[in-house]
Amino acid sequence: MGRNSLKNFVILFLIVILSACGNKHTVKPQIESEPTEVTKTTEAIPNTIAAKFREGSHYMRINADSTLPTNSDKIQITEFFLYSCPHCYELEPKLQKWLEKYDNVEFTRIPAILGPSWSEMAKFYYVAEKLGKLDTLHDKFFYENQQSKNKFISELSIRQYFVLNGIDESAYSKAYYDEEVMEKTSQARILSIKYNLRGVPVVIVNNKWKVAPYFVRDQEQMLELLDFLIELEAGGGQ
Repeated sequence: MGRNSLKNFVILFLIVILSACGNKHTVKPQIESEPTEVTKTTEAIPNTIAAKFREGSHYMRINADSTLPTNSDKIQITEFFLYSCPHCYELEPKLQKWLEKYDNVEFTRIPAILGPSWSEMAKFYYVAEKLGKLDTLHDKFFYENQQSKNKFISELSIRQYFVLNGIDESAYSKAYYDEEVMEKTSQARILSIKYNLRGVPVVIVNNKWKVAPYFVRDQEQMLELLDFLIELEAGGGQ
């Protein structure tokens, strides 16, 4: 190889080396920007009782095939109760006071029948109604069941109670075996099963919603829930 050729080779080699180094850029790591302050957003919770209650948790929708007869355009409030139930006894004055603020509500009681011992107390209700003595004997019989040691689970005990309260025994017997009384007692038993009652008291709103103390915190919250459901039904329901 001649001198000039060697010189040219060396120059070409140096150019290639220098060119390669020049293409090696030092890549600086990308520095993440400082996190910006995140503004916390809080969902606005409606300041209404509707925010407290959820269908399926605090109240239940009733099956469409379970209906209570009515001829009224008012919102139907139906209470299932048992005279010997202390929770029913506790709710009674609260419910009566609560009903006073509504003029668009029709209230009905149905004595629940969930067992053999419940039947005669249910019969008491309809016999007293037939005799025109329900207004005077209802609260008194409630009190008697809670405060005395008497157990009104047989027809004999119910009959004796009526007689002690001034009802002629023959009049009682006629009412006890009255066809209408028998039919209402049978209907109470059927409805207790249809509405799938687990206990009492239970309140049915407009043949659509079932409300019970075991769905909520206490009876006061139960009444608050009834307010909500009445407002819902007055607005057309859902």
